[in-house]
Amino acid sequence: MRERLALDLTAAQSALVMAEQALSQAQQRVDVGTAPLTVVLQAQADLVQARTRMQLLEASVALRRRYLKGDIKREALAPAYRRAELTLQIERAQRDIEITRRRVDELRTMVAVGQAMELDLKRAEVNLLERQVEIERIQRELAMIGSVKR
Repeated sequence: MRERLALDLTAAQSALVMAEQALSQAQQRVDVGTAPLTVVLQAQADLVQARTRMQLLEASVALRRRYLKGDIKREALAPAYRRAELTLQIERAQRDIEITRRRVDELRTMVAVGQAMELDLKRAEVNLLERQVEIERIQRELAMIGSVKR
C-alpha cells in the first residue's frame, strides 16, 4: 500500500510540474501573440486538475498516517477520505468556474470580432453551467456525509 501511494505521489508531482511548465509556455505564446488567451485558460484548468490530484493524494497519506497512529478508526477512514475528496472537488470546481467564466468572456470577444464560432461560445457556456451543477451536487453529498457523521 505504501509503495503504491509513493508511486502515485511521484506521478502526481511529475504531472504537477509538467502542468506548471505547460502554463508557463502557454503564457509565453500568448505574450508574443502566437496563441489566444484561451490556451492559457486551458493550461490553468489543467494545472488546477493536477494540484487537486496532488492534494487528494496528500490527504490520503495523512489519513493513512492518522490511522496507523491510532488517531482514526478503520470504519471512519472511508467517510473521512470521501469528505476530503469532496472538499477538494468543490475547491477545484470553484476554480474551474472562475477559469470557465474567463474563457466565456474571452470567447464572447473573439466571436464579436470573428475569431471564434458561436458554437464554441455555447459549448463554453454549457460547460460553465455543468460546473455550477457539479458544485451543487458535491455540496449536497458533503452535507449528507456530514449529517451521517453526527
